[in-house]
Amino acid sequence: MFEEGAWDIDIPVSHGDLLNAAASAFMVSVQAPADVTVVTTGDVVSEIRNGETQQLEIEAAVARDFYLSASRDYEVITATANIPTDMTADTSTRPVIVRSYYQRPDDMDDMRVSDMRVSDIRKQRAQLALDASVVSLELFSSRLVPYPYDEFDIVPMVTTALGLEFPGIIGLSSALYDDTRIGRQASLTYLESTTVHEVVHQWFYNLVGNDQVSEPWLDEATTQYVTWEYFKARYGENSLEADTFLNSLIGRSRSSSQQKLGNAVEAYSPRQYSAVIYGEGPLVLDELASLLGEEAFWGFLRTYSRDNRWLRVNTQGFERQLEAYCGCVLDEFFEAYIR
Repeated sequence: MFEEGAWDIDIPVSHGDLLNAAASAFMVSVQAPADVTVVTTGDVVSEIRNGETQQLEIEAAVARDFYLSASRDYEVITATANIPTDMTADTSTRPVIVRSYYQRPDDMDDMRVSDMRVSDIRKQRAQLALDASVVSLELFSSRLVPYPYDEFDIVPMVTTALGLEFPGIIGLSSALYDDTRIGRQASLTYLESTTVHEVVHQWFYNLVGNDQVSEPWLDEATTQYVTWEYFKARYGENSLEADTFLNSLIGRSRSSSQQKLGNAVEAYSPRQYSAVIYGEGPLVLDELASLLGEEAFWGFLRTYSRDNRWLRVNTQGFERQLEAYCGCVLDEFFEAYIR
């Protein structure tokens, strides 16, 4: 990021996100083997196949960054999300194509019975991710502002994180697609919450940007809070699913060591970062919502998403805009929990 007359060249620590970027337009040319499925940010505007190669021209009119995933082993299932055309009371919608990819086991021509089971499980997991994505896109396009693209993709990826967000596409850890364990928990335990969390980043990281290295709470804690709303809205306020997600936040926050929310990633150890940003953070925002009234706080998030579309926000700007919206002074709250 180039700002205040200089490039931001600090090397970020490994346990946080890495992005500090303005929204930009991308035109990307990709040449790949013809039998490879290429999944990216943006839309394919030109495709030329010539024997054993394919040439793709990809356009993303506005995005925070660009991601590409490719595999010879991708299978895909699709669905359509119906997204409001605008933020008025008009009930018209537009279709968004949602694609959920999974990888078949190697050497499908000579599969063992166990390989067939692996493929079935991966397809089931891809279907769960697809369903959660469609619900999330529709729900938060109504509660916040409409999702900005015509497509949304979910791909498996090799990562030490459970998932990663990119404009118009999210990556889920390949471990989430297999019948295995992540730590002490079955991988399936994390699939829905991880999927929804990464979908919500389409609003808080991409549509509304921030410095993820210096002020990670702005996108991560907000995204966790909104993810919690998904479970309450889809399953019920006091449902097992909503309570389970809340308990995961509480359990995570117990290692926070009372650190404030607004620090840079480097101020936290990996354990503290998880506890403070992902556990304590959404609970702080819930307390803020209780202080203002939940309906008022969601009204603010809607206005905040609209007014900062494709811009970048810092903690000071968030506080200033919230105070302007509620007509109140929140200096004491921000000093106690965030600054």
